[in-house]
Amino acid sequence: MRNTHKTSVGRTLVFLLIVLGALKYVSDSADDEYNSWFDKGYALAESGQFEQAIESYDKALQIQSNDHAAWNNRSLALFNLGRFKEALESKRRVGRATAQRSRGTLNPPIFNYCER
Repeated sequence: MRNTHKTSVGRTLVFLLIVLGALKYVSDSADDEYNSWFDKGYALAESGQFEQAIESYDKALQIQSNDHAAWNNRSLALFNLGRFKEALESKRRVGRATAQRSRGTLNPPIFNYCER
């Protein structure tokens, strides 16, 4: 009886380690996919392909919907296309507190221009 309990506990621990490893793998995969879309968006924006950059940032945001950097870069791409209201909306999507914090640090021209 006693050995059965140890075996059961041992199997449970092994199972938990497998599950934790799988969760880490899924998390790392999502991070890799996010980074891939974010980096692609950045490269496209740098080359002036703003529509495609927005599409890439949208894909990244499907993975990490509250990522400030992706929302920020998306707003810059929109701004460069002259879509000022969308740029401002994109900037605010991460939440009021984040938008207020970034207002003075990342893209003040967008806010200054769009809020007139």
